[in-house]
Amino acid sequence: MAQYTNFSNSVTSGLNYTFSQIQGFRQTLRSYNGTFVESNSGISESELKDFANQHGIGGSEYTQMKESLDSVGNLILFFTYTPSPSSYIVWMYVEKE
Repeated sequence: MAQYTNFSNSVTSGLNYTFSQIQGFRQTLRSYNGTFVESNSGISESELKDFANQHGIGGSEYTQMKESLDSVGNLILFFTYTPSPSSYIVWMYVEKE
């Protein structure tokens, strides 16, 4: 959570980031000492939508996210994971193929 707060305080708020800026954000996030899970390419749009919905990103928020992915080509999603006793922020980098 502290790393997410540090990251979010260091980035100018907005929705109009470039592909390169988002890749830079990914590099910054990767520089933190965290646990990283890598995935393979080939995720379908329906799988992305299902995953987003399972993590509380649905409706107009999902539509906005998908439009951003389609126009920019990549994005970073953040969502909270709360196992007992601590909360974590999970981030996911998505790049359109």
